[in-house]
Amino acid sequence: MQIGVIGAGAIGGTLAALLHRNGHELVIASRRDTANEMELILHGAFGEYRATVECMPQLPGEVDVVVCATKVGDLGEALRTNRGGSLGSPILCVQNGVRGPEIARDALGPRARLLHGLASFAARADAPGEVTVTGGSGLVIGASEGTRGSLAEAVAGLFPPELCCSVTDDIASAMWSKLLVNQLNALPAITDLPMQDLYAADDMARITAQAMVEVYELGCALGHSFPSIPLFTDAARASLEAARTSSAAVMPSLVTDMVSTFGEVPNLGSTLQSLRRGVASENVALGHDPVQLAQDAGLMLPVVAHLATLVDARERERRAPLRLDEVRGEFAEWCAAS
Repeated sequence: MQIGVIGAGAIGGTLAALLHRNGHELVIASRRDTANEMELILHGAFGEYRATVECMPQLPGEVDVVVCATKVGDLGEALRTNRGGSLGSPILCVQNGVRGPEIARDALGPRARLLHGLASFAARADAPGEVTVTGGSGLVIGASEGTRGSLAEAVAGLFPPELCCSVTDDIASAMWSKLLVNQLNALPAITDLPMQDLYAADDMARITAQAMVEVYELGCALGHSFPSIPLFTDAARASLEAARTSSAAVMPSLVTDMVSTFGEVPNLGSTLQSLRRGVASENVALGHDPVQLAQDAGLMLPVVAHLATLVDARERERRAPLRLDEVRGEFAEWCAAS
């Protein structure tokens, strides 16, 4: 089967290498690479793999399946640019945040055969086409219309077993589960520290746990169920539900249990990776978008909002990383409340 991959960064490059290793013919769409070939190099948790695949500025006129793994902020333009090679084919969009289905539908129209995916493995882009998977596994796939169906099952079956693909009939709610997990990303970007080092401090874990509580309360208010996905367990949901319904304190273990699954290889998170590479991060999708959704619903996310503002200071104003004592000062109100 011929598969077109748009966006061969940390996530897209990993998926591309795994698809090629699983026997599929690949073409990579990349406007940044002017060569007609790209070398894919995979290291880490999914094993070692190297292959040379076709690369062009946009997808050819016909491929069997499209995988688009750009950041959500680039999703609309990427789909419109590659519209000629994607219309009529199943399109799997793998992004963080909760706005992907809306953006993809606006870009391609109501007849596009859209699926959405959530990657739960940690990976870093070492160089163009070269990625290292540092921990975790899992790819959750579903249709934005909420139907499980044979299309999602068929696309999930393209990937090798080691990726641990699963299919959901409520991808919209699963996106909220992933958005909650992605609250792990802000403090590493603010402090320039990997998650394992940062969240060894209980008060840092408490700050991020409070951000997760806020996202959970907002998602529930908007009617989402927060299904279990890799990194987000039934126990985590039970802890958050207790905090929502009875004002129970959320323990730092909500965060440290997630981080413990990453193993010993330092996990920077996607936001800090972007800052170190000097490219746009997903701070809008992971921080500002839920804050705006909360405002539209008459709610407030004070910790999420302040984290997003501090990431902006690092990304847009090029401010130095904060020391942990400075972070404690920024979040003194919430640290004291915890």
